[in-house]
Amino acid sequence: VHISSGTAAHIVSFMLGKRRHAQASKPHTVPFVILGGSVLWFGWTGFNGGSAMHAGSLATLATTNTFLAAAVGMVTWVSVDASVTDRPSSVGAMTGAVSGLVGITPVAGFVSPMSALLVGLVTALACVSAV
Repeated sequence: VHISSGTAAHIVSFMLGKRRHAQASKPHTVPFVILGGSVLWFGWTGFNGGSAMHAGSLATLATTNTFLAAAVGMVTWVSVDASVTDRPSSVGAMTGAVSGLVGITPVAGFVSPMSALLVGLVTALACVSAV
């Protein structure tokens, strides 16, 4: 599924061509970014916690680690934003949260909460340095 959708997106991007406006695009509706990120965070929690297939200690650990990594990713992105641009943004906060969610997903039920904090920090730093 991921390969076919990625290939389709790649083909469509070639068909559409380059952007007409060269300047960086800003989000149009910041509340929708926050709403979308919040709903994504909520769903991601259920995905990681539900991956244990039963309500037990593994599901609890996965859920805890999911929240911790996302929260640390959010704080890290906002901190870097504040130190670089002097203007932290809520869009950056949600981007950092998503980066923490992406980083913790493969290991959510298999690392300690302290390691989840480190995963959130490292993935947010990697993502913010790529932007």
